[in-house]
Amino acid sequence: MRAKRDGLSRGASDMTPEQPVTTGAAEVAGAAGGRRSHSWAPVSVLVLVVTVIALTYVATILAYWSMPGTGIIYQDSVAGSSARAHVDLERIDEVNNKITARIWLSGARSFTDPMTGRLTGDIEILFYPALDAGPVLLHQGHLPTQSAETTLPVSGDHLVWPFDHYASGALIAAVRPMGANPGPPLRVGVEVFDELHGWDVHTGDVQRPTPALAAPGLVVERSFGALIFAILLTAMIAVLPVLGLFVAVQTARSRRIFYPPMTTWFAALLFAIIPLRTVLPGAPEPGAWIDVTVVLWAIVGLVTAMVIYVYAWWSAP
Repeated sequence: MRAKRDGLSRGASDMTPEQPVTTGAAEVAGAAGGRRSHSWAPVSVLVLVVTVIALTYVATILAYWSMPGTGIIYQDSVAGSSARAHVDLERIDEVNNKITARIWLSGARSFTDPMTGRLTGDIEILFYPALDAGPVLLHQGHLPTQSAETTLPVSGDHLVWPFDHYASGALIAAVRPMGANPGPPLRVGVEVFDELHGWDVHTGDVQRPTPALAAPGLVVERSFGALIFAILLTAMIAVLPVLGLFVAVQTARSRRIFYPPMTTWFAALLFAIIPLRTVLPGAPEPGAWIDVTVVLWAIVGLVTAMVIYVYAWWSAP
């Protein structure tokens, strides 16, 4: 009995009270730290995503409000003449390199009746560069301020969308009376009014018909807001197949369970590509570089994701 008590006493003396307490505290602290870090991970990701979305939203709004508004972008006059040809830019056809504009005349006192303000004879407004439809004809008895629609030729390459820009020739206008003896054209001033939404229109040095006829031309570029809008939509098109492939691959690897209604989600992603493509600002014609480098491969990626997901369904027990 004494030997047994001695053995028990020696075993009790070998066990120090600090060891189990210390080890248990470290394990509890480590587990608590792991739980805290694990619980904070989703919150951090959520905060990051919300911050990115908020900053993108603010940048988009600022870009939209930074778009140039309508207004006069160029105005000149000719010594000895109060007449001025007005060019109101309405829309641009990037594929055919044309700007639709309305032309009208002001200050043409020598061609109008002082009592009624109407034209006393037919006159034509000539432009350099020549308009696609030729000179603008104003008929006798009409007000010179009655506008006529025509197209202004420009040069540019629409295939480099959205960084395409267009330029016109030197804007020079003249008025010539119609009749048996029309006489030489009389140069008049030019005023350009911009109504092109999403475009930045300004004047620039261009080729002139003669050095004596000094006049700037028009340079039309996409505004900063339109560029931001185009880039964001293109990024959205590129992200869709990435999401689809991620879900499909995780399901095929049995990291996530197969959920049959998700197949409709893949179809929704696939059919969202074309609507996003059509709402691009100044959407380029089919076959442009964005179709070859982004849209086509987005469709290929989503179809591949659907195939992988169907394979996961087939392989599911």
